[in-house]
Parts: sequence; C-alpha cells; structure tokens
Amino acid sequence: INPFDTYNLRQKARLVAIPTTSGTGSEVTWGIVLTDTVEQRKMGLGARECLADLAIIDPIFVQKLPAPIVADTGMDVLAHAFDAYVNTWHNDFSDGLALQAIRLVFTYLPRSYAGGDAEAREHMHNAAAIAGLAFSNSLCCLSHGLGHALGAYFHLPHGRCVGLATPYALEFFAPAGTARMLDIAQALRLPAETETEAAAALAGKIRALAKEIGQPLSLPEAGVSQADFEAHLERLADHAEGDSQTITSPRMPARDDLVKLFQYMYDGKPVDF
Repeated sequence: INPFDTYNLRQKARLVAIPTTSGTGSEVTWGIVLTDTVEQRKMGLGARECLADLAIIDPIFVQKLPAPIVADTGMDVLAHAFDAYVNTWHNDFSDGLALQAIRLVFTYLPRSYAGGDAEAREHMHNAAAIAGLAFSNSLCCLSHGLGHALGAYFHLPHGRCVGLATPYALEFFAPAGTARMLDIAQALRLPAETETEAAAALAGKIRALAKEIGQPLSLPEAGVSQADFEAHLERLADHAEGDSQTITSPRMPARDDLVKLFQYMYDGKPVDF
C-alpha cells in the first residue's frame, strides 16, 4: 500500500473509531499492521484514507479493563511515544505530543494497573490517543521493528514486545548522539548530562516501570525458550531488518547488530555496543 494513493473510501459511509483499550492509538492514526501467518511476520502499511473521520476517546470503555491488558497496552503507548520523539522523522508537531504521552504513562500507568481508579484510566486513555497522534505525525522506529518480529514468531501481545524492546533500542541509539534522549531525561527530571547517561537513565526507568506492572525484562521472562529462540534468531533479524519502522531509527542497525540486539534481549543484558 502506497500511503499517497487514494482508494475512494468514504463514498457511502463515515468511519467512527471508539477505542476499548488504552494502547494502540489506532483511532487517530492511519497505520495498518497485517500478519502474514505463512511467513510469520508482521507488515507495517498505511493509507491516509483509513484515518477515522471521528474518534471518541471515552474512558468509560476502559474502566473495567483487566490489569494484564492495561500493562500490555500501556507499554505500547510508551513505545509509541519514545519512538515518535527519537526517530529521524520527528518534528515540532510530534515532539510535544510525544513528551506529554511519556509523562502521562510514567505518572498514571502504575495506578491504572494497580487499582484501576477512574482518573488514572482516563489519563492513560488520553495518553494512548496522544501518542498515536505523535507517531502518526512522525513515525515509529527500532523498538517496533524488533517488536513486530518477536510478536509474529512467538505470538506475544504487541505492546509487551515493543515495551520489552524499547530500552534496548534506546541503549543502542546512545552512541549516535542524535536521538535527543537527553531532552526526554530532562523533561522527566532524570539526572543525566550526556546522551549515554540519558539512555541509561531512561532504560532503567522503563525497566523499573515494566517490573512494577508485571511486564517481562527479557525474552525468557516473556516465555520464549532457548530452543525456539535459537531456531528463529536468523529469521527474526531478517524480519526486523526489513520492517518499515526500522528505517527511521536514529542509528541504523546492521544485520549483525540486529542479531546481537535479539541476543541481548534474550539474556536481559543492557546494550553496550
């Protein structure tokens, strides 16, 4: 699908989107993800005519959302926001939205997961849409390239995969010095003076949040066996390399880098290359 093509939609009806989870932000985006069950890969596509005419962001629909779904979808929001801010297509319009979504997630996701109070659920519902607006006016990057590959092969929830991948991607970006992670760290009042220090601080904060809400910090914690991981490692790297989201990463991974990233994600090791 070419995002600049037209398909003459909306000739007979209008599209109204009402999200019932607080994660994808799809009600305000034009992205499309299709799963090829034969190739076991996810394909990121897009068509601007798929953008809803009206989005209704009503937190009443998520007040009884189960805690595990709150966690999975909440990590998706965080991955969207970080990717939208650090990728090479970032811009003035996406930056503010991304930063606000990041602040909201760190403030309200633990509360939404732990108790499901109405205020926290409302802010997380808003955060999902705000992050969706951010990355649809920018793009996603490496955490989604890695996450798409993992989710398709191991049939894991999307938010869990990209949430797991995000701190590893940020650590990988640090040597490039172009991901502007120091800006995010300063917005969150984290102690950091360099991109490397900011990447470490942000990765630590994301991992602490993930641990608090029962999310995995490594592939074995996500239920991936060593045998399955080793059997699929080369294909995982192939699919991440070919993913449409990977190309806007502020540090482009070579194929060998992708293999190492997956190995570090399996071992739960901070990225040091």
